[in-house]
Amino acid sequence: MQENTEKAGGGIPILSWFEGPAKQSINAVFSGMNAKIESLDLFKKYYSHHIGMLREEVSTIKLLGMAQPERLLSLYSPAKVSLTIARRLYAAEWHKADSANGTKKTRDTRGKVKGELVFGDEYIEGNSRIAVLGGPGAGKTTFLKFLALAYSDQQVFRESKLKSSKIPFFVPLPLVAKNRTSIFEHLLNPIQAKTDEYAKDFLTRILNNSHAVVLLDSLDEVPRDVRPEVIEAINDFCKVFPDTKVVVSCRTADYREVLEKFCEVEIAKLELASVEKIVKAWFINDKPKAETLCRLIKQDRSIADLTETPLLLSLLCVQFRHDLSLPKRKAELFRRCTETLLREWDTTRGFRRDSAFEGLTDFNKEKLFDEIAGNFTVSEFAFTFPKAELLKQIRAFNQRVGLLEEDAEGILLEIDQHHGILEQFSQDDYGFSHTSFQEYFAAKHLISKRLERKIVQTKYDNQDWYPIIEFIVALMDDPTEIINFLVDKSSLVGLTNYPPMAKRTTWLHLLYRCLATKPYVEPKVRERAIEHLIESQIEIARIYGMGGVFPIAQYINGGIKHPFLWTTRRPSLTDALAPYRLLSNEILNTPLDGYSDAVFRRISTIDQRLDPISLSDSGQIATDTDKETQERLRRAKKQYLRNSLIANLVTPLARISPNLVIDSLNTLKSEGQWSSNVLKQSIDLIQKDVVQS
Repeated sequence: MQENTEKAGGGIPILSWFEGPAKQSINAVFSGMNAKIESLDLFKKYYSHHIGMLREEVSTIKLLGMAQPERLLSLYSPAKVSLTIARRLYAAEWHKADSANGTKKTRDTRGKVKGELVFGDEYIEGNSRIAVLGGPGAGKTTFLKFLALAYSDQQVFRESKLKSSKIPFFVPLPLVAKNRTSIFEHLLNPIQAKTDEYAKDFLTRILNNSHAVVLLDSLDEVPRDVRPEVIEAINDFCKVFPDTKVVVSCRTADYREVLEKFCEVEIAKLELASVEKIVKAWFINDKPKAETLCRLIKQDRSIADLTETPLLLSLLCVQFRHDLSLPKRKAELFRRCTETLLREWDTTRGFRRDSAFEGLTDFNKEKLFDEIAGNFTVSEFAFTFPKAELLKQIRAFNQRVGLLEEDAEGILLEIDQHHGILEQFSQDDYGFSHTSFQEYFAAKHLISKRLERKIVQTKYDNQDWYPIIEFIVALMDDPTEIINFLVDKSSLVGLTNYPPMAKRTTWLHLLYRCLATKPYVEPKVRERAIEHLIESQIEIARIYGMGGVFPIAQYINGGIKHPFLWTTRRPSLTDALAPYRLLSNEILNTPLDGYSDAVFRRISTIDQRLDPISLSDSGQIATDTDKETQERLRRAKKQYLRNSLIANLVTPLARISPNLVIDSLNTLKSEGQWSSNVLKQSIDLIQKDVVQS
């Protein structure tokens, strides 16, 4: 008998989990049984049904453009995560300035912060509540599917960095929202449907006894009107089952309603080894083409920038399969790949599948995608579409292009089967295969309806719309009016308070991201916007200096953080600085043509620019009546401001101009100010991470 060797997931004998109920008659379902034999049989019944359904859901993955699903393990490389989360908050480090040596006090507002990357499964092993964040197409769902597979397969478990066996549950949160169920009900229903009413006892016991891990995917795709309810449902589930490990995935930009007691990590960019593994899987039957693409990625930085996420890399592979001339702009990449997916989806299998509907041309299909994305985004900002509503839109579209209304359902089925762009998510719901496609098509729709300026002018304060606004700017023939609008709106001139400064810094961040799309504008428009970005950072330094606060950018592995020197500490300071950290990390991670040169030109005249800035209100100490002491303090604050400003401007340029950045920081460090240690750490890491690598 194998009662001592049967295992769940990675290796804990499952029988011991269920002897208790049988011996103690805790639950009626277990009472009166022959303890070990019948308990084990009962466990196997529920466990096998659940794990069978789970493996079917998570063991394969269909990357965009692939003709058929592939084994997840053939494409997956161990994901790494950053604990610093470049696009969110860091710990606030405070340096008090009223002593001779600048006594340092540190306050960590979001738990322990580390600069290094760690393996994702290693981090999951060591924590019980985790929010896995990342940008569009970063691999969040793939990572959660890998975890589910590892916990359910002994061989995969042994090769991972997981140590504690768990029974995994994979839950797409949009389905929870759609069905209006609790998390527990969503876990229970499929098991109970396959077995019997006593499945509830099985589920309750493993959730209560720390034997489960619940993987909640795609919080960002939950409709906004019900997202607070889903957040509440997650928090309630965690309170009822405090010993169950829970992992939630979400886009970084959408993670605002922070989950209680959850640690936060961000999926790191793909490393070269992972890129090469995916490329080789893509071109498994064409090794020379795989080698050529890997070589191009290594040699061309602008192309390498498009490989940082599995989605963008898949788009590159789609394009490269048919055209060796690769695009270097994100919007151009989406345009080319849309054409490829529409027109050449089946070429890998040696034929082209034509439409069964006369008049349903590739052009009309693309226009249909534009309308679906635009209508659902503007009206509901939803990422899943009820089939009935979707068919209604297709029927209306058919009328305009000369197709039959009754063909709507057949057209929807054909699009789902042929192209991999619009897909069926459940029996009653459809959506784009990736939200980035929806954002791309929505931008095209708004431009075609000449609504792009109105949308930007009404949505520039809504961060949900930022990816669409970026696509709008990238796709327009001349987005000068929008660029100038963002320049004017984000002006900080004359501000003295933190909250309005933080809001306008968020708009600066949007402006930078729009410029990074390489829009078609006159050089003078781009130059004005770049000068505005630099001037605005001088204004940010002025506003902080007036408040007696001097943040200084520090380079760490994976991002920029801002320790503070302060003479007057304000409670709202950390929240106010958050948008500036987003901007600094955007500059670090997405170099903008012409920006670095403009910064170093401005640095040469920075002292003249600081002269008009008054620091008379910057936290003056009431007992400092001695004029000489006051003058010395004023000079010190001006020096703090100068060092802070220069470091904040140049440190985010570490990846594009590392040697110039090191020279600038060395000059500041040699002046022996409070920031010397911070600057030294930045210099050392830039030397190690950028120059030497």
